[in-house]
Amino acid sequence: MPKNYYQAKTCVSKLGLEVKKIDCCVNGCMLFYDNDSGKNDALLVECKFCGSPRYHTMHAGRRQKKPIPLKSMFYLPIIPRLQRMFTSMQTSEHMT
Repeated sequence: MPKNYYQAKTCVSKLGLEVKKIDCCVNGCMLFYDNDSGKNDALLVECKFCGSPRYHTMHAGRRQKKPIPLKSMFYLPIIPRLQRMFTSMQTSEHMT
């Protein structure tokens, strides 16, 4: 068992199973990401349906390098996981 988050993250990264973090609308209206159909929603600063802001409001006295999203989700792509399961002879029998 890993002792901390850093050790767990390095262990999982060696397996080649990536995780993508995607910003969401606070109300759940939309996801802020670029898709294959040509919509560039990752550049938006507010929701195009309800108009709620994407990021926390910045205070004038505090200096931050990048904005902090109000809500985000983790996306685990399924294709690399399925490919990894089919590489083993024992699990591939159960997969089919």
